[in-house]
Amino acid sequence: MQTLFFKPTIPVEMHEIKELLEKEFPEYEYSLYGVIGKKGLMIKKSTFKGARVGQAGGRIIVSKTPPTIIGSMIDRFFFGLISSYTNDKIACQIVTLLKERYC
Repeated sequence: MQTLFFKPTIPVEMHEIKELLEKEFPEYEYSLYGVIGKKGLMIKKSTFKGARVGQAGGRIIVSKTPPTIIGSMIDRFFFGLISSYTNDKIACQIVTLLKERYC
């Protein structure tokens, strides 16, 4: 799993990120997870294609990771090779959009 991160110049809530991404990338499925104050966003295109967005230390973190448990287990078996090839474009598109909007 590879991670991209940046520090936004304005405070942002995870539901705002979800709404923005749903509007810009309607071909993906989105789901919020976690508890209040520690939410994350899972982005899914297929079993192996997806990313995870979270926040920590005032930074927005985008992880290139398969969005399903089965996809993640298979990816780990192949030492992360699947996610490194299939999720790069998705994560880069998300980071680019979020940087343009929040930095």
